[in-house]
Amino acid sequence: MIEARSEHTLAVTAQDKAAMQRLLTIAERLLRLRATTLPKRGILITRHSPELFTVALSGDVPYGLTRECRFRQPGLRDSRA
Repeated sequence: MIEARSEHTLAVTAQDKAAMQRLLTIAERLLRLRATTLPKRGILITRHSPELFTVALSGDVPYGLTRECRFRQPGLRDSRA
């Protein structure tokens, strides 16, 4: 499911990898269209959990680019370490 969190941020949730990839692609395309009116912002995709991502226009990402990151709560260690 794709849900608008704000004018420039979409939340993407799915239960399986194939659905998540498909929905992330759709969300990125939607925001890419919006980015043409805000040429100083690129797209930032943040993984909050395996089932939840946000896709947002961000001034920290150059226009025309998409970057990915993982949200880490302060004070929590990466369980893979």
